Amino acid sequence: MTALLAASAWGTALGLMSWLMDGHCVTGSRTTLWMSALVSVALAAAPVGLLWRWRQSLNADSEAEAGTRLVLDLAVAGSVVMALVIFAAGVPIVFLDACRA
Repeated sequence: MTALLAASAWGTALGLMSWLMDGHCVTGSRTTLWMSALVSVALAAAPVGLLWRWRQSLNADSEAEAGTRLVLDLAVAGSVVMALVIFAAGVPIVFLDACRA
């Protein structure tokens, strides 16, 4: 369930930052854009610590837990990648001025 948080944060970030762009064009303030980008990156990266701690608690020598370790490794990697994608998608939205177009 925590692995889905990163994908949900990404989808929400794209919609929210695009929607907030209209408010930025009216007010000229980028505070809401910055906050939504930071919160979205934090939500995408939040499961990393929990999943990694869970993975570390598993027995490294147990073949029965090998599948669980693999899934947790993939979930951690997915959360990190999604946080980086949200950050990369947020940079042009936050820094470039789309109101002059």
